[in-house]
Amino acid sequence: CAQAAALQAGTHHETAENRLIACRGIVMAQGILPLTHLLQSNLERIKYNCVITIHTVLLSLKGADKEEAKKQFKTAGGVHVMTDLLNNHPNPKFLSILCDSLYLVAVRDKEIKKIILNERGTERVIKILSQAKYPNLIERALKLFQGLAICPHNKKRINDEWFGIELLANFLRPDGASEKDMIGYYAASSMRNLSDSGHRIQNPDQLTKAMLNALTHKSPQVVECVLGAIANLTVINEKFKEAIFANHGIQKLVRGLDLDLNKAKLVDPAICALRALTNKHPNSDQMQMVFIQETRNLHSLKPWLSYEAAVPRQILKASIQIVKNLGQKVKHHALLRDEGFVSQ
Repeated sequence: CAQAAALQAGTHHETAENRLIACRGIVMAQGILPLTHLLQSNLERIKYNCVITIHTVLLSLKGADKEEAKKQFKTAGGVHVMTDLLNNHPNPKFLSILCDSLYLVAVRDKEIKKIILNERGTERVIKILSQAKYPNLIERALKLFQGLAICPHNKKRINDEWFGIELLANFLRPDGASEKDMIGYYAASSMRNLSDSGHRIQNPDQLTKAMLNALTHKSPQVVECVLGAIANLTVINEKFKEAIFANHGIQKLVRGLDLDLNKAKLVDPAICALRALTNKHPNSDQMQMVFIQETRNLHSLKPWLSYEAAVPRQILKASIQIVKNLGQKVKHHALLRDEGFVSQ
């Protein structure tokens, strides 16, 4: 068994080495240009083989070799060609390879992200996400979408024209999902990327329900991203804030205050959302009363106001701001004094 395993490992290493040599050879021979032109062939088999080859080159190479491959692809108009191929292609496997190829060339390249938007690529990715059933295609389309959502030009249109945050909420899976749920992670991460400009939301009630349900997800990364999106949206969107309150969001966010210091990444966005919810606005009285009740007369807030416990500065500032929000109402003064917040 040991010999068989060693032989298999050696074969795999040799195959990977040969693939790397072949990919370098394609780039050295300026082979990306003809491959890109062949993507426009009328023969599906030729297009399929070309996109797999280009994808393998982009995926396998590193450093200067990869940058040269991306340069050739860009010069050959590869972004335009692949973006066009996203339109109504019937093969989900082909579409998933296209999405991953575009992701690989768009990473850390603002110009390519803008080209994808201008060539209606972002719109087509949204259409794919609205219709796709094939999990691998959904995952790769979301991965590309995550990268596009960072781009200011894409972000504005995704939020204002296509209501992208609400679309992404459809891919959040609550408690049944595994820690390796990449679809959930890419969706949650994209929501966080978009949320700082999420002024337009069609159905705040439905969105908040999906996001609050996702707080039971098994992946801490998904929960962290969803909390970050909630924190941003509660600051800039009053209707979202009201919907969070109506759907018992304060109760669910307060649970984050009972976590340990080693889970500060989850406490930070939760407490920032609570700061926005307790801030001065038309319904702040009710929200503050629920917050006081759920924190057991602010007992859950106390540990995050300690200078001695090495509380992260952002959490400490948000906690102080919550106390300040409560202190603006005379009826809370006695509670703050009796619970030691004034002296603290």
